[in-house]
Amino acid sequence: MDDLLKRMLEAERRAQRLVDDALEEQNKMLERAREEAQEADKRFESRMHEQRLDLENKAEAEAARTIAQMERRSKENLEKLRASARQSHEEACEAALNIVADENRL
Repeated sequence: MDDLLKRMLEAERRAQRLVDDALEEQNKMLERAREEAQEADKRFESRMHEQRLDLENKAEAEAARTIAQMERRSKENLEKLRASARQSHEEACEAALNIVADENRL
């Protein structure tokens, strides 16, 4: 009986060591998982920052293109208005001269 108790105690100690080893391994795995999650979070934050900068740069470039296009259109419209004003001025001067030069006017 004494031998049986010794064997049982030894078996219990081995089982406890296995449980302790398994718990230690579990803790190591959890710590590695936490570290990997933190690294993944840092990579994600870094990518988000890079993507935000990329989007900001693209938006700024698009805004600059739009502004340049609007300025070009504005200049074109201004030139058209000036040409129209010159034409109207010339036509008005010609009409005024015709009125002044018209002998039948009086």
